[in-house]
Amino acid sequence: MGKYQIAGIKLEFSYCFPDFFADRITKYQINDDDVVDARLKVSLSNDLKEIRGKFKRNVKGLNVYEVDGKIV
Repeated sequence: MGKYQIAGIKLEFSYCFPDFFADRITKYQINDDDVVDARLKVSLSNDLKEIRGKFKRNVKGLNVYEVDGKIV
């Protein structure tokens, strides 16, 4: 967890993807004593499962499949 100023907003930010943020977020870091405007906590609750079905079409960038007779 750290404190950052991004787009003029001071926020306390905890995240679970250190490999993504490591070199990208340090330039926005502010002093831990600074008062923040908001707190953002990122967490994972469930894994997304791969859809196994028949591809039907793409609608506005979203893939539509048929799985067990249902469109998903």
